[in-house]
Parts: sequence; C-alpha cells; structure tokens
Amino acid sequence: MLKLRTGNHSLLVETKRYGNRKEYYERICNLCNLNKVQDLFHVVMECPNFLKERDKYIRFRRSNNKYELYEEISNITRSQLKQLTDFMTIVENNLKAEK
Repeated sequence: MLKLRTGNHSLLVETKRYGNRKEYYERICNLCNLNKVQDLFHVVMECPNFLKERDKYIRFRRSNNKYELYEEISNITRSQLKQLTDFMTIVENNLKAEK
C-alpha cells in the first residue's frame, strides 16, 4: 500500500510520467482492450484481466467512482488492507511479466 500512496508502482499511470513520457490519457492499460488509463481504479475495479483475483481479494464495497474508491480504501479494515495488498502484488507481478 505504501507503494500505491507514494507512486512507487508499475501501473502505467505512474511509469509513463517519466522517461518515455505520455500524456495521462495515453497511459492505456496494455492488459485489456477497454482502452482505459491503467490506474488504481482501473485495475481494482474494471480490468477484466484481474476478474478472478478481484472476486477473491476485493471484499470492500466496489465503487464505480474513482474518488469514492480512494475514500473507501482509506477506511478499510486491516484484513481488507491485507487482501488489497495481496491483490496488488498479483497486479505488479502481471505487469512485470508483460515487460
């Protein structure tokens, strides 16, 4: 979770801010065909590539609003935080395998 809060993760929303820079709207998820920016909201709530994992690990209310999701995450329980961390580890591993 610390990586998410500090922007130290492999989501394209962050990695394309530097070096081979792209505009925000161009940081499209390369794991699916939804043509959405690969940010926290997309991988936690939308990306079909993580459907099974999402059903297994994401136990808090699923919002369809990015800002509600961020608020929800800031108020989750310790066990929900562990599940979200496990989920994001899977996401990170998938992103590394795509490189």
